Amino acid sequence: MTGTHRGPTFISTALGAALIGLMFNPHVVAAQDGCTWDTCALRVRHRAFATEEVVQGSSGTRVAKISLLGFAPDLPLLSTRSDSAAMLYRQFRSGNNSGAWMQILGATGLIAGLIVETSGHEGTAIGLGLAASIPAIWGTFRRIRARDRLNRSIWWYNRSLQGPRPPGR
Repeated sequence: MTGTHRGPTFISTALGAALIGLMFNPHVVAAQDGCTWDTCALRVRHRAFATEEVVQGSSGTRVAKISLLGFAPDLPLLSTRSDSAAMLYRQFRSGNNSGAWMQILGATGLIAGLIVETSGHEGTAIGLGLAASIPAIWGTFRRIRARDRLNRSIWWYNRSLQGPRPPGR
């Protein structure tokens, strides 16, 4: 029986299918680029004076700072691994930045109300204060919702990483 070929065996077909499946697995791609849970996982670390920072890896290298009064930080790495993480990060930036502008508008109105009050126009000052509180409160709620989207975006990003997770993850 020389010269006859029996075709691929079951084992070679299964191995080929497994290799093709591994090529398209995002966890394998993450491992190939050297990004594991220990080196690339993100988390939010709370700091003094109402600031927070996004840190990366077990070493806690800061990649972004989030302040109470500031606008959304630029975190392009949240757009690199997962469409869900990228979409939620865009929603975070939009909600956080519009909320910050509303808070600035509200604070400006409150300051104007205080200035008007010192000149003896108490009724106008109360009206300005009440009117200014609406965008300030609305902006605060927008930023709270935006912060939830940042946390979910980080979760989706971390989900794409390879390697052993800490207990409870």
